[in-house]
Amino acid sequence: MAKRLLPGKGALARHGKYWYPVRIKSCRQLGGKITLYTVKWWRHCSFKLDTQPPLEVGEGDLVDTLYGDHKRRRMIRLGRWTHAHEVPQHEDVIANFRHIPYSVNIDEALAPHSQLLTNILEQPDPVKMRNAVPVLGYLADLSEKTGHKQTTVPYCGDLSLTDCAQIVNWVYHRIPGASKQIVIWLNCATYAHACTIVIAKQKKNRLQEMAENILAEHHSAAPDMDSKSLPTPEEEANAILQAAWLDLQLSCDMSAMDVDVDLECLGILEQRMFELSLAAGAAGNEQWGKDAGTHQDRWNPYEGLPEHWNHGDQDPYAPEFEGELHCGPNFSEGSEPEVVKKEKHTKKPKPRPRPRKVVHGST
Repeated sequence: MAKRLLPGKGALARHGKYWYPVRIKSCRQLGGKITLYTVKWWRHCSFKLDTQPPLEVGEGDLVDTLYGDHKRRRMIRLGRWTHAHEVPQHEDVIANFRHIPYSVNIDEALAPHSQLLTNILEQPDPVKMRNAVPVLGYLADLSEKTGHKQTTVPYCGDLSLTDCAQIVNWVYHRIPGASKQIVIWLNCATYAHACTIVIAKQKKNRLQEMAENILAEHHSAAPDMDSKSLPTPEEEANAILQAAWLDLQLSCDMSAMDVDVDLECLGILEQRMFELSLAAGAAGNEQWGKDAGTHQDRWNPYEGLPEHWNHGDQDPYAPEFEGELHCGPNFSEGSEPEVVKKEKHTKKPKPRPRPRKVVHGST
């Protein structure tokens, strides 16, 4: 297994009792025997636990697609996630922002700053606003360096597509005049600062140390300032925003803007996980969790899969697969939403449609 768990490849990692997709980033040896893998969890996982998943997992909590291994697949309960083919592309989400209303959290983050965002849109002043609106300082410095006025900001941090669309929706509806001049602020200073504000609120605790370092640098750069004096509330708020702006840039992977490596990795992983073919054998006949229990929230991971993953050369009703269609004696129903009634798993589940037999004409 270890030989197949290589950096860059997709895998399943255990978090609690469920397994979720990850991309392996690197691995290291501890004492020559224990291998730890640094992983990046798929961003659209619906984790059951309140705690965040670990950044490193041991070899015992990591498996590949287990292609052809139906016995091991039957022991693994899958966590819920959004399939790769179900993820809308960035341009599609942003273009349809009118259909993605902003949430209460987005409104609570941005509403106190509505006047400032209006000022950025109408009369941006990088000199007066530099401390409170770090993106204006960034654009001013970039314009001076290039010799041309720069207005476009290519950063949105690690905000989800939904967050980005909701931020656009909020600015469009809540900032006076924004609805009539989208091209002036979308992906420009007003939108970038709105993203900065949201990140500052979402990551306030994690950004605290960075903000304290920024304050310390400012104090050391001002010799006439008392080193023991406490920062004002305004200085503290600006430091958090400056830390959020740095995070916005650093957490945005510019090399992956054209190619979503995590999405591509998941697509390859899922095709191997759910392929129904002669090569996959019994393991391809919906075997995940059959001896362990229901998947998270009774999720059906086989629903809506691309048709071409069924190669048409494997009959799931074939006699040799009869025993594989049933759940094992230790199958656990687990917890489930109240709206879902418990079903008895003693009856035969419905496998994927029987492939059509191709009749070749005689020559």
